[in-house]
Amino acid sequence: MAIRIFRCEHCDHKMRLGGDCCGWCNEYKKPYQRMYFYVVPLVLILFTAPNFLSL
Repeated sequence: MAIRIFRCEHCDHKMRLGGDCCGWCNEYKKPYQRMYFYVVPLVLILFTAPNFLSL
């Protein structure tokens, strides 16, 4: 079963985190509804945290 977190602001269709557009109306997602919005900051934190901890 897929977890559908967001809703399309155009047609109110439930959308998954992956993908660039709504599966129903093909409207592009907002940046905060895309996977890279959450993955990139998490990766940056994980790579920079050991540098701050070793000080």
